Formats: sequence, structure tokens, C-alpha cells
Amino acid sequence: TEARVAEVRAEKVTVDIEKGEVVANVAPSKTTGWSVRAGPYEVSVKGTKFSVQWNDRRSELTVEVERGRVLVQGPGIEDDGVMLVAGKSLLAGTMWGDIFPIQEADSSFRPWSLAEADW
Repeated sequence: TEARVAEVRAEKVTVDIEKGEVVANVAPSKTTGWSVRAGPYEVSVKGTKFSVQWNDRRSELTVEVERGRVLVQGPGIEDDGVMLVAGKSLLAGTMWGDIFPIQEADSSFRPWSLAEADW
């Protein structure tokens, strides 16, 4: 994993992931938010346990939430972002300049393919 703390302020801490996975257990705070940036995506939290994985070779983001909730923003995601709650996860990616849809990962999860595209 290649990650670094990019910013520390009273109201926000930001971690950048170049590649690999960060697992975090953030204590709830009314004043300080945490943000994890991976590629063109940003995951914002205030008190939760979650993981963010960035595959730089495939330009894929995986977010899993164990406790609390997180807001995911970036390419292919609605303007306001997607809120994930405990037990939910998602896979989002951009490859070759294209935007692939977000897949909610659950027991029936299967990778998206070009053959299924709704052109």
C-alpha cells in the first residue's frame, strides 16, 4: 500500500491512496471530518469503520463499510455522491477514459461487462 496523510486541519483530515488499501476506524466527531482520496474518487466520513482500496493499474475503487456510513464521490457517480451504510460496498472504475457504472457488491454481485451496456 502506498498512502500518505495529505492534510491535517481542525475540521478535516485527508489521506491520499496511490495504490493499495486503507482500513480505518474513525471515531465520531462533530467537528472533524475525514476524507480518503483515491484516483479521481473521494470518500468522506464522520465516525465509521470502513476500507478503501485503489487499484491504480485498473483505475478501480472498492469501498466497504463495516460500521457507520460514508459518502463516495467521483466519476460515474451522481453529482451529490452515493451514501453507503454499514454492510454495503461498491466498485467503481474508470479505464481507457471511459466511465464504468457503480456496482453494489452483495451476495449476487457479478462484474459488469461491455455486453451488458445500455447504449
